[in-house]
Amino acid sequence: GLVVGGQGSGSGVRGRKPSFTIHNSQFTIHNFLPFLAILLICFEFLAIPYPISKIDTPQFYFDLAQQPGDFTIAELPMNWDRPTPMLYQTVHGKRLLTAYTSRDNPLELAWRTPVLQHWRYLGPDIIDQPLDLIAPTIFYDFNLRYIVLDYYQMPPGPEREATERWVAAALPDTLPIYDDGRLKVYPTPLRREPQPYLSLGQGWSKRQETASGIARAISAATPAELFLHHPSSRPLRLEITAVSAENPPPALTILADGEPLSRIEVTQTPASSAINLPALSPEWVKLSFQADPPTHPITVWRLSLHEE
Repeated sequence: GLVVGGQGSGSGVRGRKPSFTIHNSQFTIHNFLPFLAILLICFEFLAIPYPISKIDTPQFYFDLAQQPGDFTIAELPMNWDRPTPMLYQTVHGKRLLTAYTSRDNPLELAWRTPVLQHWRYLGPDIIDQPLDLIAPTIFYDFNLRYIVLDYYQMPPGPEREATERWVAAALPDTLPIYDDGRLKVYPTPLRREPQPYLSLGQGWSKRQETASGIARAISAATPAELFLHHPSSRPLRLEITAVSAENPPPALTILADGEPLSRIEVTQTPASSAINLPALSPEWVKLSFQADPPTHPITVWRLSLHEE
């Protein structure tokens, strides 16, 4: 009887629901979840080496790091900003002509200065000057020492062809000093005598590419700025090709450092006008273009500078 009762008691014990054990497990998991979430968030923002594989950096950038001095390099292609040049900058530590940003910087000089504009847009802007003549002065002003073409960033196609074409236009007969099949590096030519050149300031519309050519409009809100670099008291002639669809068309008033300089009667068909600039001695002069009346838009097709 004792044996059977003992078995019955044992059977009864084995048949009980282990509520304490299950309750304890649920309590442990429930309270551990916040700590698990915090751990995952910390792991997400953990500063660990990335990527784990070795970064493939061309030898040129290690050689560049050994060169003394503070100067700038231009990384091409630059029709849009890529993050790769900033990665290589951690090796060489030199200045970059352009940098990777999430949005276009409207004040960036590469969008406003000839030669650099050609590399940006892979085509001309409204400033029309001989690239090979003004390039050495522009490179000197930007403290630019090397132009680097990264062929891994521009596979064969229109982008590569246009980049090479406009580099050759600015650097005729210049041979690369480094070529490993991936990078081709050109030195900037020496500036022998400063050449006057133009660059765009504020007040212009975005660059418009049409079947008739490249154009920019003058906004009614503020005058359009045009900077004249290195006039050096030389007699210069500014040529402007402009048009307006208004009837009657407006006039174009031009000022130099805020002082009236000239006035052009704009027509409804594109026409060129020439302005003889006075001898200007500063290193750069700000010219301002204002439509008169300002509510009438004017489109400019070409700006050119010539020495008399």
